[in-house]
Amino acid sequence: MNSCHTFHGNLGRRQKKRESLAQMAAIAVGEGEEEDESVLRKYSKGISHVESLLALDRLRQEVMVKEKLAAIGKPLRKFASTPNLVATSGDLSFGFSGSGRF
Repeated sequence: MNSCHTFHGNLGRRQKKRESLAQMAAIAVGEGEEEDESVLRKYSKGISHVESLLALDRLRQEVMVKEKLAAIGKPLRKFASTPNLVATSGDLSFGFSGSGRF
């Protein structure tokens, strides 16, 4: 009977140990999830900043192109259209020499 009593005594300690280990694991998992969420938030915020910078740069480039075209007197529509460039140039060689070399 002593062995049976000893067995129950160890079982209680093991149970408490398991419970404390389970609690520690749950806390560690919870902390890991919070850290993961924090990392995801920081990543998303960084992506948003990069997208904003790219959008601003794109707008600056569009304004610069429009200003350059206005300075030389060509509207943007004709500049972007290849048939209009060919029709206004009148020369279909596009600056290539007669030797066939580029």
